[in-house]
Amino acid sequence: EIGTCKAKFTNFISLLFPNAKIYTIDVVKDTVPYKPNASKQQKISFFENRDKNLNKNNIIFKNLHSIHIGKEFSENSFDIIWIDGDHLYPQVAIDIFQSIKLAKKNSIICVDDIIIGDYKTAGHNNDSYKCLTYFENMNLIKNYYINKRARKRNFNEKKYISYGIVN
Repeated sequence: EIGTCKAKFTNFISLLFPNAKIYTIDVVKDTVPYKPNASKQQKISFFENRDKNLNKNNIIFKNLHSIHIGKEFSENSFDIIWIDGDHLYPQVAIDIFQSIKLAKKNSIICVDDIIIGDYKTAGHNNDSYKCLTYFENMNLIKNYYINKRARKRNFNEKKYISYGIVN
């Protein structure tokens, strides 16, 4: 998993796959994601809750920027990779390409919060979709999209999860 954040999804994966070894990476800073001006108590609470979610025998957390995953995991290959880090270019392109290189043939790469249209939200636009399309055109991955949600205030503002099969 690229992009641990609160580790709720990491914890969920560990329950679904109790016999799997789950690696999750994120850059640990002294800031709470999405709350750069968080109080000291909010920071303590965030990291305590994340640590609690990561406290499983099958979860390995790495304080690592995803640009370095190729080197860090050079001896590994993966069956499933979940990408939910920075959703903007160039970082999302790095995350997807690094994941393709580390994935086994016919393995799965999922990318969260895909926007297919031209609208933008805070921290999201269609960069992930453009990158996935580019790598699909390069015949590195075959992508499918699952509707994640449509906001009531603007039905056209849809987010998707990509489900990609590595060629």
